[in-house]
Amino acid sequence: MTVYEAIANVICDLPAIGKDSLNQAQGFKFRGIEDIVKEIKPLLGKHGLFIVPERSTIERGEVRTAKNGSHWYPATVTIGWLIYARDGSQLWAETSGEGLDNGDKAVSKANTMAYKTLLLQLFAIADVDGDAFSPGGMHD
Repeated sequence: MTVYEAIANVICDLPAIGKDSLNQAQGFKFRGIEDIVKEIKPLLGKHGLFIVPERSTIERGEVRTAKNGSHWYPATVTIGWLIYARDGSQLWAETSGEGLDNGDKAVSKANTMAYKTLLLQLFAIADVDGDAFSPGGMHD
C-alpha cells in the first residue's frame, strides 16, 4: 500500500476529535496534542504509516517582558517531515509552529504546534462541532 493510500485509509478511519480541553485563562476550548495522538496512533500502526522529522530550523524572537517583570522567550520552528508507508513510499511535508514560554520550553511548544499542524492538515482532522468559530477567535 502506498503512502497516499495509507493516508486515505487513516482519514477514513479517523473519527472527529472534539475540542474538549479548556484554556481557563483565556476561556476557549481546544484540542490538545494528546487528544489527537491518542486517536491517530493506533491508526498509523494499523495502516503502516510512520512520521519522522527530517530537518528543522529554529528562530528565536526578541525576549518580551511582561507587566510583572517576567521574561517570555518566543521561538518559531519549521520542520520538514517524512511520512513513510510499509511499501517504502514516502511523502514530504513541512509545517511551522510558534511557542512562547517564560522558562526553557518555547522550542518544545513550537515543535508541538508544528506536529499538531501536520496531523490536523495531513489527516483532515475534523472537530465534532464542525470547527465552529469561537467568540475569542479561532483556536485549535
